[in-house]
Amino acid sequence: LGSFQGRPALILHDEGKIQVLDLQTGAALRSVEVPNDWDVSPYLADEGGKYLAAIVKAPGQFNGPNQERMMVWNLSTGEIVMERDVKYIPQDWIYSRGQSISQLLFSRDGKRLIAAGRQSVQIFDLP
Repeated sequence: LGSFQGRPALILHDEGKIQVLDLQTGAALRSVEVPNDWDVSPYLADEGGKYLAAIVKAPGQFNGPNQERMMVWNLSTGEIVMERDVKYIPQDWIYSRGQSISQLLFSRDGKRLIAAGRQSVQIFDLP
């Protein structure tokens, strides 16, 4: 659950897409493609409906022991605006064997993305 441009919305991951649906009408408001149908969890849209952030998982595709990548899409264009491999860099990134990032949160102004794991928190400025 979340919001999209001030409207209550359901965010659904299915068959290689993340879709934002209007809760009142059930209409698809926006859809973004997940590369190669990679598994997605967690995922979240900011309150203004500008960005969608997700952790994608694809064993054998990314660096590090967790095989995850953090991705952020611009919901207006569907363009990927940020991609970061989730890898073990002891003083620079979040790491816990088996799950690096368990929570995503946007700042209230929508200008930052906060990623939290078991051992630390990382804040990213968004374009």
